[in-house]
Amino acid sequence: VVFLSVGFETTTPSVCLAVRSAKDKKLDNFSVLTANKTMPGAYEAMKDSTDLFLYPGHVHAITGTGICEELAERGVSGICAGFTASELVTALAVGVTRFEKGEPFFVNCYPRVVRAQGQPAAVKLVEEMMEPCDSEWRGIGEIPMSGMKLRDSCREYDARYKFGIPKIEGRVNPACRCGEVLQGKCMPSDCPVFGKGCTPEHPVGACMVSGEGACSAFYLYGG
Repeated sequence: VVFLSVGFETTTPSVCLAVRSAKDKKLDNFSVLTANKTMPGAYEAMKDSTDLFLYPGHVHAITGTGICEELAERGVSGICAGFTASELVTALAVGVTRFEKGEPFFVNCYPRVVRAQGQPAAVKLVEEMMEPCDSEWRGIGEIPMSGMKLRDSCREYDARYKFGIPKIEGRVNPACRCGEVLQGKCMPSDCPVFGKGCTPEHPVGACMVSGEGACSAFYLYGG
């Protein structure tokens, strides 16, 4: 059994629990192919091309708000938001109001789930079983130390080590402008393949893959 482990700080702890359980039971037919990522590296890579971050509440429910507060001290504003319509609208309204004052800020607009300290037990578990590694982000490229892989102490459950899986590098369609869309440097409609060769049914770039993508939302609901 090879489990494909994808996602951000939200899902990584559950994968670590699965590996720990496999170790405790001394299973030899279970391994994990990791593709987990962490958000701080992405924030660093994109901080110079944003007015403010709309931070993902599910991530910071685990990690806490320390990185958000640190970025605000360095001049990068942001708001942590929930996922209901009212929570998103509230966060955006707070963000615009504070942004107009011209001073860097961070506001947690999702306090019912996100706490400053996050979930220390989950963070500790991940630190014990995984370590940072360089990782490639679709549309942006490789961001140093923005991925997670199993530590050597758990390598018998690492599918790459167990089965000798080589490194796979993604290839970006040169016509796709997802990287620029993600960084707010162009509109989805500015991309030459948007709505033509690239649609939700046949996505070319990362931003069109799911309903959460900027290009997919723009395609479905318009600008």
